[in-house]
Amino acid sequence: MTIPKNDTEPQGRTSGFGLITALMFVLLIAAVMTPLAMVSRGQVLASTYGARRTAFELLAPGLSRVVYAAYSASPLTTSWQRCEVKDKVFYLRIQDQNGLIDLNSASNPLLKIGFQSLGQTEVDAALFAARVEAYREIGSANNSANSDPTFVAKHAPFENLVELYDVLAPSVPEMDRLAAVFTIYNKTDSVTVSHSSGPLRDQLRRQENEQQFAVPGELPSGHAEISFAEFRAGEPFGFLAKIMMARSTEPDAPAKIMQRDITFAGLETLGLERQDPMQCPEILRRVTESL
Repeated sequence: MTIPKNDTEPQGRTSGFGLITALMFVLLIAAVMTPLAMVSRGQVLASTYGARRTAFELLAPGLSRVVYAAYSASPLTTSWQRCEVKDKVFYLRIQDQNGLIDLNSASNPLLKIGFQSLGQTEVDAALFAARVEAYREIGSANNSANSDPTFVAKHAPFENLVELYDVLAPSVPEMDRLAAVFTIYNKTDSVTVSHSSGPLRDQLRRQENEQQFAVPGELPSGHAEISFAEFRAGEPFGFLAKIMMARSTEPDAPAKIMQRDITFAGLETLGLERQDPMQCPEILRRVTESL
């Protein structure tokens, strides 16, 4: 008797093997294509970021000159101002340097006020003020004001706010907070209170300090820092430029750029959670509408 062959099982095995092979092929293609797609997307994002940054780097210095010139005969504000144009949001702040405490020319009492406005205790503020005096004292080897052997005085004028890190260690506030109190461009032992940031202004007004150190005047000094930020609407990150402008000593000559710093920043970097920005000023509106 002849036993009939059962072809069902081999055919099923063949079909199953073909399905597995096809699935493995699809997975293989996906494994190859996914990294390529990610790399391609990364290249697009990097290219977009580079183009946006380049455009911002070209825009920021020119805008800073326009703003500085427009405010050269007007009162200045230390609060952020906000302007929304099309799909972009711009923020602008002007910090006149005569509204800050000069690290090289301020007296010990004024330096103490500055450190107290940053939240330091009276004892720590006195220590840091003494350190600043020792740090900037030219040609001296006197470190008697310093009780910390790790502190090394420069014995030369401050050239940058970053040097405050040598003075304040290990208690170092963020640079943005330091820049809202101290400067190297005031050149006097006084402060134009109307141009000061809120914490410094409040500290100066305590115990008649304002009368001792404040000077009148609403016109800007020869130096002002223009902070300009650009964000796309709905995005928490964008570009921030901080540009120190100086009035030219030559008649009809444009303002000079002393320092320029451009970074990729978030809204929290601007400190906007601590204050509501003012509405778009006319000068910023006119400039940004054409962008």
